[in-house]
Amino acid sequence: MPGQITVTMHGFVHDEPQLRSTERGMLACRFCLVSIPREYDRDTGDWRDGEPVLVLVTVRARTARHVAASLTDRVHVIVTGVLDIRDDVLYLDADRVGIDLAEHVAYVDATLPDILAGKSRKGRSAGKPAADSPPAARSAPTWTAPERQRDWEAITAPTRQIPQPSH
Repeated sequence: MPGQITVTMHGFVHDEPQLRSTERGMLACRFCLVSIPREYDRDTGDWRDGEPVLVLVTVRARTARHVAASLTDRVHVIVTGVLDIRDDVLYLDADRVGIDLAEHVAYVDATLPDILAGKSRKGRSAGKPAADSPPAARSAPTWTAPERQRDWEAITAPTRQIPQPSH
């Protein structure tokens, strides 16, 4: 569509992603991305953190389930999608979401260490399917609602008071 701005942003997830089903039955996941730009201070000759930029990210369909199962508060991510501004709020309709490997270690099914995959040191399964079993035998990660249910509006109206991530 003409006039769309595709961007790639990085930052960290603020609060827990919210997984919902739309009126048409499609899954959608929404989370607040906090991006803190680095700015060069010519007076001191040092880099410093700039003003945090808050972006409401929405992911749909299969990716929504993966995002909800994989991300949590303060996880650093890289997000690509179409940027939109409505009522002075930045929205990003995301095509891709990935964990920022500059900040975290991430595993996929094929690289999951044996101990995390539920295998004993001798290679015997500890109640979970073997990593080399067919994909149908492995169960997909499931998402469960957080204990304290937050309303959708709370995530669509973030405040400017965002805690800084610890490094």
